[in-house]
Amino acid sequence: MDPILFLLPQAQRTAPAGGPPVAAEIVAELDRIVAAPAFAKAARARALLTYLVRRMLDGGTIKEQAIGMEVFDRSATDYDAGDDPIVRVQMGRLRDRLAQYYAGEGRANPLRIDVPMGGYRPAVTRTETTLQPCGLAFQPLTCLSRDWAANSFTQGLNDELSYRLHRAFAGTPGSTVRPMDGASPQPALVLEGSVRQGDSRLRTSLRLLDRAAGVIAWCEQLDHGTGAVIAVQEALAALCCDALRTSLAQLVRQPHQAQ
Repeated sequence: MDPILFLLPQAQRTAPAGGPPVAAEIVAELDRIVAAPAFAKAARARALLTYLVRRMLDGGTIKEQAIGMEVFDRSATDYDAGDDPIVRVQMGRLRDRLAQYYAGEGRANPLRIDVPMGGYRPAVTRTETTLQPCGLAFQPLTCLSRDWAANSFTQGLNDELSYRLHRAFAGTPGSTVRPMDGASPQPALVLEGSVRQGDSRLRTSLRLLDRAAGVIAWCEQLDHGTGAVIAVQEALAALCCDALRTSLAQLVRQPHQAQ
């Protein structure tokens, strides 16, 4: 299997000159977010974001203890934020969901709502958006064993990864997919890995390289037998797609002040 290159349109966001967003604009952006398909099955994320934005607009303080009681129905008599991490856990999930939303359907929105790390007060920025191509390359995994079972598993995993990547990313409007060759642009992200055998088990190693930052953005290693092969291949492919979505969302430039 030849290496495959996915060219995906990614949002490049800049903050235009002008005054800060007013309350009516912020409420309209909040309504767009909570009505989006990405938040359709995330009742806790919708409730948390709505509470934070409304509290910010009211000018009130935003404390973890109050969030736990008012959003997640914790009891005022026995709730201890230090022992019960629900607010911190849900805040992490909300930040991830917002990043994915603005990397996808919300990328052309006139405003962006974030909740910066280290606090609970939302930050709202007026933005402009342009689309820039982002290259994602899938380098088929290498089998480091001559054993038939290891080679068969590697070939099947490569097929599963190719299928899942096409399903997850090739359908993006404006995207293109093609075999990678010497004339192809250098991709920002590269998914690669290997399969090797030890005794009666296989070890699959996966890496996602962020070439723009010069780092390994994600890696995973899994030991498994040669049984339930399809289920293992599906699980590994799903892990890769989740890691890619997160890394692609992080490639979206955060708003900055126009010069």
